[in-house]
Amino acid sequence: MKTKWLTTLVVAGLVATGPATTGAAQSPKLKMTADIPASITAPDKVDTSIGTLNYFDGVPTGETVATVYDYLDRSRAVNVFLNSIPALSMYTLREGQAKVGCATSNQICIWDTLMDSTTTLLTGNTSTMYAVGFLDLEKDGPTVIDLPPRMLGILDDMAFHLSFPKIRTA
Repeated sequence: MKTKWLTTLVVAGLVATGPATTGAAQSPKLKMTADIPASITAPDKVDTSIGTLNYFDGVPTGETVATVYDYLDRSRAVNVFLNSIPALSMYTLREGQAKVGCATSNQICIWDTLMDSTTTLLTGNTSTMYAVGFLDLEKDGPTVIDLPPRMLGILDDMAFHLSFPKIRTA
């Protein structure tokens, strides 16, 4: 349990955007009491981009813990969504090619006209001619791709991560 609230305290501190203020209750001054610098005391509340986080003696309240965990859940969900877009885009491109007849790795779709506003392609542009194909190296083994002179060729994996194959020029 101690680790859970400590983790929450650290995370809450990371999302804090406002300056820390001291608001600790005054305790009686005893003979062996040491002065604690205000700069290292925990604030009773911190204003953040996700709302005000409240603490008692440096420990987050239940409401603050719930707020921080909600923030973490939401931010991680957004991250998963954004990281999935490239792979989903490539998957949809592959499915579209199969529907127009390019269903195997030895077939290439060539756009014989420029794209316009009706083309549904995530990252396409209207001033480029496209020739797109997919490789199945598991099925076909090592593959040679021969491009015409002055044609730009890019090899990406399904998440748009660039591949750097050995390139041999004739």
